Formats: sequence, C-alpha cells, structure tokens
Amino acid sequence: ASLIAAVLLVTAVLPAEYLTLAPGNLSDAHACALWMQYLTPYFAFREVARLEAGAAVLITAGASSAGLGALQLARVLGLRTIATTRSPAKVGVLLEAGADRVVTDLKELGGVIGGMTAGEGLAAAFDPLGGDSLATYVDHLAPEAVVFGYGTLTDRQPVVPVAAMCRARAVFHPYSMFNHVGDAAQRARGISVILDAI
Repeated sequence: ASLIAAVLLVTAVLPAEYLTLAPGNLSDAHACALWMQYLTPYFAFREVARLEAGAAVLITAGASSAGLGALQLARVLGLRTIATTRSPAKVGVLLEAGADRVVTDLKELGGVIGGMTAGEGLAAAFDPLGGDSLATYVDHLAPEAVVFGYGTLTDRQPVVPVAAMCRARAVFHPYSMFNHVGDAAQRARGISVILDAI
C-alpha cells in the first residue's frame, strides 16, 4: 500500500472589516480561534455593563472556553472574579486563568460572594448555564447588576426569579456577541483591548 500525501488549500472569502492583524506570537489556528473566546466577554463587560476596575463578576462554567476567556479578560480589566465549576480538578486552572475565588459547591456560593464583596454583591454574572442557575446567586446581586444569559448548557431555558431581580433592580440580559460584533466601533474597541492584552 502506498501513502499519498495531499496538501489542501483552503480559501475563504469574507468582508475586509472582519479581518485584523494576527499576533505574531500565536499560530494561525490560535489567532483565528481567540476572537470568540475573548470578544464574548469583552462586549458584555465593557460595551453593555460598562464595568469599572474593582467590580465583582460571577463567571459560571468557568472552565468553558468563554469562561476561561472571561477570567483572563477580567484580570486585564481589573475586575474581581468568582468562578464556578463542578470539578475540583479544575480549580487550579481557574485560579491560574485569573479567578480570585473558585466555588465547586453551589451551596457555598452565597457566602463566597458576600465575603468577597463585603456584602455589596455582584455587579454582573456571566452565565451560560440556563435552567435554575440564576436562583443560586440572585440574592447576591448588587443594585442594578446585569446577568448575562448567553447559553443553555443545562439544556433548559433560564428561569428568571423576577421578584428577586426586582428587589436588586437587576437586569437579565439575553446575550450573544453576535449582537455586537457587527458594530464597527464596538468591534474596533474590543480588538484593540484584546490585541493589547495578548
């Protein structure tokens, strides 16, 4: 049997405004892949919630690609972060990515939030879980907090506890980076922040 090697040349045609310089220290694959991971939290944290340094953010499913990107970006932006994971084996990875605290047992989440924020609560939550996830932290939202629901990893639509959200004057924001990436000014600001950080 003979082994035949073939080289596949791939061509893509796309609008020029969606191209950017690739950081020289990254492979082509990494340079292409990083935008979803970092623009997803960038638009949420900066363009929608306009979080300032020192704000406290909860990042559920912290070991997901967007969760890890959110932790790394939060560190760059000076945000304080609490990450959740179901796996104790992932705690070290989340701390290395930038989490200030990691919670593996959701029964402890309220106490961790209260301790880290001195009772002030979360300025934002970045939550792809859906289902009843919001119920685990809704009583620990700061006034006018923004909860970004950007997925349904539980395979269930998010349940929004309206009365508790009203008490905090909080907002549940159904979120997708695709609602922002088409805005040239927002996209340019995001690219600038991410390239500077890389």
